[in-house]
Amino acid sequence: MSQSGITIIALDIDGTIAKANEPKITNDKVAAVLHEIEKLPDVKIALVTGKSVPYAENILKTNQLSGIIIAENGGVYKKNADSEVQIFGPLETIEAVQKLRDLLCLQKNQEGLTV
Repeated sequence: MSQSGITIIALDIDGTIAKANEPKITNDKVAAVLHEIEKLPDVKIALVTGKSVPYAENILKTNQLSGIIIAENGGVYKKNADSEVQIFGPLETIEAVQKLRDLLCLQKNQEGLTV
């Protein structure tokens, strides 16, 4: 148990709980256990992938989970599929991503995806 009283169970997605590039959790028993874990007040599930945030969001939504997302090789964090993206890394990288989004006029669409 952490100092905050919350335990995080981090699970790799790709080829571990789901087949590569498929949004459904492969094993129904694993999916059932994850749903039971989500009911616990002090336990959070984190889905971890080197892939993009929308890929992980799709896994959460397809499997009706509300866990944390750690994506893009640890550089992006989301509290859940519906929360704002938080980018981690050197300040120059974060500023460069923000400038790129501004230059390309990227904004969120109704589904919350960056377009």
